Amino acid sequence: MGWRDRDYAHAWEGEGGRVVRGVHLPPRGTLALIVLHVLAFLVVWGLPSDEGLDVSALLAVSGPAPHPLAILAHPVATTRLGTLALVVFAAWTLGARLESRFGTARLLALYVCGNLLAGAVCFAIAGWQPDLAAADLSFPAGALVAWCVSAWRGLADEFFSLFGRLLTVAKAAALAAVIAPGVVLLLNGRGASALLAGAAVGGVAHPLVEGLAALRRRRARRRSPTPTEHRPTRPATRPSQPAPDEPDIDDILAKISRQGLDSLTQAERDRLETARRAKQRRRS
Repeated sequence: MGWRDRDYAHAWEGEGGRVVRGVHLPPRGTLALIVLHVLAFLVVWGLPSDEGLDVSALLAVSGPAPHPLAILAHPVATTRLGTLALVVFAAWTLGARLESRFGTARLLALYVCGNLLAGAVCFAIAGWQPDLAAADLSFPAGALVAWCVSAWRGLADEFFSLFGRLLTVAKAAALAAVIAPGVVLLLNGRGASALLAGAAVGGVAHPLVEGLAALRRRRARRRSPTPTEHRPTRPATRPSQPAPDEPDIDDILAKISRQGLDSLTQAERDRLETARRAKQRRRS
């Protein structure tokens, strides 16, 4: 069945979340981020602004002298309901799909790394040219861009339904990359330069996270014992022994359980295939 014949009407449903009273909830990591932003919005919006302390100004990156705390806290400094709705929508749709495909750790790593990069760049520009930082960085712009880049690279050919229309993830990311900066520039002029620069740099989080994940996998492969380095310990008595021509693969099975099938070396794959053929011969 071709893609034109498939039913994509519920393309976003069931992506790793639960169904509660007919509502498809996102996975746990995405749901936790949504709850965090909603609670932070209620707290920041509800706190009174004293003469000597403005909580929203303390948490957001803007103005001639932003507080260094804003580099970390700006994602939860939202005070506009429309901005909060945009963040929740992006997390519920894009974030949920990314978490279901790549896992909670990857989603949160992109969120943290993208926001740190965006906050640091916007903070530096605000201290250098305050007039370029008139627009507040008070939402997770870096994380949203990092998610878009990750979706464009990893989910480019997937479809989802947006307001009744089918779009590929790549097309949706391209539209967002054009429309969102245009709206911000239209509303804030050159004062949005720091915000846009920080958000763009946040997209670098995707290759950074990918590189760290690849490095961790390589280190895990180096630490894994080779067939000549490791001899599995055998109990004193075993209920059954492999046939003489069937190699022992307990260490390989344990490695698959810990690190997955992709972690096997070519020599280990050959041992596994030899054991499989020996078992088939014994059964026949």
